[in-house]
Amino acid sequence: MSFEVLGGKPLKVLVQVNTSGEESKSGVEPSGCVELARFVTQNCPNLEFCGLMTIRMLDYTSTPENFKTLSTCRTDVCKALGIPEEKC
Repeated sequence: MSFEVLGGKPLKVLVQVNTSGEESKSGVEPSGCVELARFVTQNCPNLEFCGLMTIRMLDYTSTPENFKTLSTCRTDVCKALGIPEEKC
């Protein structure tokens, strides 16, 4: 089934990655980010994959680890999908 999106253009989306492992946070586990990004790009013509996002832990001391994990996910997704990192 197809539907018309804004102006006939695909909706730009980010994949949320649960980099902290907190059960209270939504998002795909880091190990599943490539699979989900691939699914969106290959099976969702009304969506345009534009990158990854995360919600860090409230504890600021964990911020570097959260963003390191997100950076690793970005590298993995870009490599798997053949997307230059500056576009992901």
